[in-house]
Order: sequence, then structure tokens, then C-alpha cells
Amino acid sequence: MRYPVNHFDEVSGVRADDLDNRELLELDPAGGVIRFAGQRALLLDAVAMGLLRKYLVENFGLTAARTVLTQFGFAHGWRMAEAMQSEFKWDSDDDWRRAGNEGIIRNGLDGSNL
Repeated sequence: MRYPVNHFDEVSGVRADDLDNRELLELDPAGGVIRFAGQRALLLDAVAMGLLRKYLVENFGLTAARTVLTQFGFAHGWRMAEAMQSEFKWDSDDDWRRAGNEGIIRNGLDGSNL
């Protein structure tokens, strides 16, 4: 199923089970733009993120590093939820919430089964 971008009225009745990473992820090799659920996204190296965490702890302490990374995680989750809500017309709020939880797993931010 291909979801039209910026044609929200054409998308109706989306369920969390209908989502597929291959359809949510858009790559534009010519322009180098990556989009996830219609929103521009960045591809980050996991090792680089680990080094950032290490440097934050070393330079600012554990509490400050945890605060910054927690706020970043919250902002990322919030934006992802907004993108998923505005990009698709959901069958129900429950499907939207499930899609958000599954999106966290899709993006590699959590290894558990929610």
C-alpha cells in the first residue's frame, strides 16, 4: 500500500497493521533527502550517538547528559507521533497509538515488544 504524501483526504482507514517500513521510508538519491512518514529524517550512526553520550557524560556529568538525552528522546517521540497522526487518517486513536509504539521499534529506539 502506498500512502500519498500531502493528500490526506485520499488516505482513509489506516490501521497500525497496514504500515510497512518499505512504504514509510522514502529515499531521494538525487537530492539526498530521507523521509519517514512524510517527514524529513536523518540517518544517524549508532556509534556516533554512543560517542555523543560518552562526551556529554565526560564533559557535563551524568545528570546533565541524561537530561539532554531524555529531552531529545521526548522531542523525537512527540514529533514522530505528530507526523504519524497528520500523515494518515487512522481507523481509531488506538491504531494511531499502536503505530507510534511500533514506529519506535521500527526506528531502532527500543528493543522490547510493546
